[in-house]
Amino acid sequence: MDCPISREAAIDLLHQAVTEQIIGAAFEVHRILGFGFLERVYHRSMQVELELRGLKATIDDEIRVNNKAIEVGLLINFGRARGIEFKKFVI
Repeated sequence: MDCPISREAAIDLLHQAVTEQIIGAAFEVHRILGFGFLERVYHRSMQVELELRGLKATIDDEIRVNNKAIEVGLLINFGRARGIEFKKFVI
């Protein structure tokens, strides 16, 4: 399943191709599961979906932060009845 965001919306994303795969996987997981499950269910479902897309995915991996460089992360929220939300954030 392709990522349902437009090319114009994705232009400023770091690592655009991988980011589109992650967002597309999130939409697929939400399409199948909907909302209301425990967070761990979505973690495992995202891991499976990302691996099906040929990406390496781990759950609860260590996050390293370097205070001299800015890294951008992606937050995905499955807890909404109207759909998922995703946004960039600085870590």
